[in-house]
Amino acid sequence: MKYFAVIRGYKPGVYESWAGPSGAQCQLAGFPGGLFMSFSSQEEAQAWYEKKIKDSGVPMFQNKWERNQFKYEQSIERYQEAGKLIVYVSTFLQDNRSGAWGIYVDHPSEPQHYSGIVKNTSSYKLELIATKNALQYAAEYENIVISMSYNIAEKGFSKGWPFKWRKNNWKTSEGKRPKELNLWKTILPLFERVQPILLVMPRNDNALGHQMANSLSSNEQKPKHSSHRKPVKLRSKQSRKRKVPRNPQNTYSSSPRRTYSA
Repeated sequence: MKYFAVIRGYKPGVYESWAGPSGAQCQLAGFPGGLFMSFSSQEEAQAWYEKKIKDSGVPMFQNKWERNQFKYEQSIERYQEAGKLIVYVSTFLQDNRSGAWGIYVDHPSEPQHYSGIVKNTSSYKLELIATKNALQYAAEYENIVISMSYNIAEKGFSKGWPFKWRKNNWKTSEGKRPKELNLWKTILPLFERVQPILLVMPRNDNALGHQMANSLSSNEQKPKHSSHRKPVKLRSKQSRKRKVPRNPQNTYSSSPRRTYSA
């Protein structure tokens, strides 16, 4: 097995594979002056990578959080310089299992934002719903980077889970049904259509796009009424109007995809 240390690319770091959405190749394709080296062990690759980073004058960090923040900011800058469209996604889950998601499409000429509420959910399910919605809203564009405040989708695709499950008749290697299978079945064809780069943002990131996505998701959970309400007169059952529930499903856009240009 080979390991690839990418020094100059969209997202510098050590990669366990060459091809695929989580491989080193997609970090170098189209990047001017890309630089990498392959090694037979992860230790050698990491040592070479850290030496090159130190020699290049990149500041040393007190902890891994500062290092991850720096690497993330560098990646976003490189993606933007390469003309890629950044889609920021965030989720917010309350103790009562009520959750919300927020999406901010950082288009320079037509920024867009979306949000919604999910009742009776878990963090795992909420993150997959947010990923599905982000892919649906980004389906009309090309050259997409989806920056997420969670890592379920990025981890799943980097390890190839949904591809393996589909090949195995939607069963895990142990023959079990994958968790939230219906959502994965919806996400996989969208992912193959959009072909995005998935990026996990640091929890303490202060980028405007993340602030917008976080604000959208958290605002969805705030009460829509004033805390000082007037008493409401109760009506009899006969006089109460039956409310038609709103359809929480998002419609998939089948319009022709637009190639994003900065």
